[in-house]
Amino acid sequence: KILSATLNRMIDFFFSQLIFWAVALVQLVYARTLKKQFIEDILGQFVDLLSLANVSIFILDSRFHGYYLHGRSVHERADCTMLDMARQIKTEEDGMVPKRGLDASSEDQVFEVYLNNEARHAYDEKFGKAMEAVVNDSKKFGGALPNKEKSSSAGQESLVKAKHALNVYLKDVVDTVAVAGSSQLQEKPYVHRLLNLHPEMAGSDKPRFFIDQSNAFARVLPVGHELDLLLFESLLFAMFRLATGDLTVAAVITMLIADILAWLRHQTAESNLATKSLVDSRFLI
Repeated sequence: KILSATLNRMIDFFFSQLIFWAVALVQLVYARTLKKQFIEDILGQFVDLLSLANVSIFILDSRFHGYYLHGRSVHERADCTMLDMARQIKTEEDGMVPKRGLDASSEDQVFEVYLNNEARHAYDEKFGKAMEAVVNDSKKFGGALPNKEKSSSAGQESLVKAKHALNVYLKDVVDTVAVAGSSQLQEKPYVHRLLNLHPEMAGSDKPRFFIDQSNAFARVLPVGHELDLLLFESLLFAMFRLATGDLTVAAVITMLIADILAWLRHQTAESNLATKSLVDSRFLI
């Protein structure tokens, strides 16, 4: 009887996982093939939005590694009416303006970045000054970080200046790469991409930019961890399936927990993004 009960549980686990992953794989295939190719490419649309807004983004997911999304507009100005924007897009279609890429001869806008020690040290110094301005301002409010209602004008001015210095430094890094052009903008060797190997940076005198045509920056977003999240949810589903003996109840509980975790991630992510990017949370949408 014990062997039979154990076998039944194993079969139950197998079939519950088979159902879960069958549904999940159908959704994944649809999202990564049909939807991306024929309906909408969310990551590609985000990069297009950056170009329209004339905004570039540095994303650092570790001390010496990150991504650069080049959104510098190829038009005279990005603050314009819808009619002007439509005209600008038409001039791009007609090839009357430079290409959007960091190298004016290409369309490559997404890059994987590896920082050298000197660049990281300079970044830490300028970011540290910006955070120092925030901390100094917070001391005036009993040690708590000033919120959007409580913040001295002097503290805000110091923060804006420090943030501007950081932006100028990052812009100089990008401009240096842009001037070097194709000699410094290279694609990672296939083996490095396959095994996720990092280039040798010892003794390097400048950061290295590698063209990223697969939008690998998704790794810092929930969309880049779909398989990890699916594995977590599948184990939750299996656990509640065995505990309740009901597929519907297990599915509902799993969905509720996933929604709660998504809500918590959104709340903490907004605060973290405002702190790390030095952008007031009121400007985050």
